[in-house]
Amino acid sequence: MGYYDGNTVTALWNYAQHYAMADHLFATDYSSSAGGLIDLIAGTTQGVRPRVLPGVSFKDLLLENNPPQFDDASRGKFKVWVDRTNIGQLLSKHDVSWGFFAGGFTPSGYSQSGTALFDKRSLNSQGSLVGDYEPTSDPFQYFKGTANPHHLAPDSLDRIGLSGRANHQYDLRLLWKALAAGKLPAVSFVSPVVGQNGHVGRSSPRDEQKFIVATVNRLMRSSVWPSTAIMLVWSNSNGWYDHVTPPKAPKGMDGTGYGPRLPFVVISPWARSNFVEHSMLDQSSVLRFIEYNWGLSYLGKQTPDRYAHSLRGMFDFHSQRVQKPLLLDPNTGLVRTTTKGRDLAQQKT
Repeated sequence: MGYYDGNTVTALWNYAQHYAMADHLFATDYSSSAGGLIDLIAGTTQGVRPRVLPGVSFKDLLLENNPPQFDDASRGKFKVWVDRTNIGQLLSKHDVSWGFFAGGFTPSGYSQSGTALFDKRSLNSQGSLVGDYEPTSDPFQYFKGTANPHHLAPDSLDRIGLSGRANHQYDLRLLWKALAAGKLPAVSFVSPVVGQNGHVGRSSPRDEQKFIVATVNRLMRSSVWPSTAIMLVWSNSNGWYDHVTPPKAPKGMDGTGYGPRLPFVVISPWARSNFVEHSMLDQSSVLRFIEYNWGLSYLGKQTPDRYAHSLRGMFDFHSQRVQKPLLLDPNTGLVRTTTKGRDLAQQKT
């Protein structure tokens, strides 16, 4: 087994020292990568259809990486969809703008029948060519109400975050166009191309660091930074097992019960500095934060967001002092400072 620490993925250590991290956040379910992403937007995969299918078992949960039914990029016989409400649908119901921005979401072309085609690839840090998009990386494609099967672009920048033919699903490049045009949605989910998603075999934590730092730097330099909260979340452990035993799930809560401990970092001008949240949290704590901040309802009667502990302890909205931007080098994760007009990287003390 290989491990990555502050000497190799230095950016996460620097973010944790400057902003806030949690040391007891757990996966909401024991699940796959695709299932973990669905947990992040719906609290649980319970309700996956069809019920009787390889990869679907135990209380109708998605336990493998079956591709979504509502995506032209999906391959194989065992496609699935999820019959429940996700956070995007709640946001739309309450007229809150939102969007999911995925790397490689724009098709390379269309077939004569109108099916989206995907053949774009990029080099990862190991020199391997990896396809930019995979359908299991966009959890909203599993839900009929939020899917964009043919990967249609929005009618205009003015429609980003709102209802329309793109149905809130966009290419990652549109995140930056929306930001430049002052059209960034209130809630944005951001996912990299496959070669930067950190998954073993296709990417690495170093690839992941490049994506995280480049994204955070760009947001920090923008006009939205003073009112932004960036949450670094992972879909599952991806085999990087942890020694802390997950807690028992509350009786009656949907799902399989809490899975392995996961990293979690909040980067914001309002995040507590060099702060570690020791309270028990899980992936659905992010859902609870969104629900609380925008006055939404819960996702269901027994969904994990009802039981989740709050993230509010990681913020300080009452202090006059707010955290300054921490610009890092995407390759090294070291702090960038400006001297005589030149950017230099130096180790944070």
